[in-house]
Amino acid sequence: MTDGRGTKADLPNGHGLSEQLEQLRPIYEDRKLASSDREHAFYRYWTLRIANEGGLSHDSIVSVLKHRDWAYPVGDIIYQLCIRNSIRESDIDWLMGALSEAPGNDFAVRQLRALRTLEDRSKCWRSRLSEVLSDRADWAARRILSQLTSAEVEEAIGIISSSSRPARSRNKLIEFARQVGRGPST
Repeated sequence: MTDGRGTKADLPNGHGLSEQLEQLRPIYEDRKLASSDREHAFYRYWTLRIANEGGLSHDSIVSVLKHRDWAYPVGDIIYQLCIRNSIRESDIDWLMGALSEAPGNDFAVRQLRALRTLEDRSKCWRSRLSEVLSDRADWAARRILSQLTSAEVEEAIGIISSSSRPARSRNKLIEFARQVGRGPST
């Protein structure tokens, strides 16, 4: 809910966004608290910021990476930034290198690699689709599929069908491709 000025986020405890953030940051920075509590507060802090701001600045991403040993929340934060296309192209390689140094950040590196693949217009859509599927980035595959013509959809369905994605993911992507092939509904 908002208070008319847009300062209240739709948060379970009713606090405004700034109050929520002010409460969360000290929790994740307090090394005396249990790691799981700190990790949860860290995740909640950064995902609230992303949801509110639509992304993070370079300096904020540097702050996130200070905790790259928390692979799951960091991976999801990077994923959230990737799906919003809010990582500067110049930061992708730097982030991939930084995340590769800490164990368990495979998911985040794959999402960044998929984002870089999306940006690479020197490759045809078929190559880009195959690459993002192998990186397990269904969000990136949907972006590629949404740009296809109806004539290209059947070929894309073949690429998806032969990918190593789980059956459920393949089926969802195939259905999405079929919707693209049918065009906008009237």
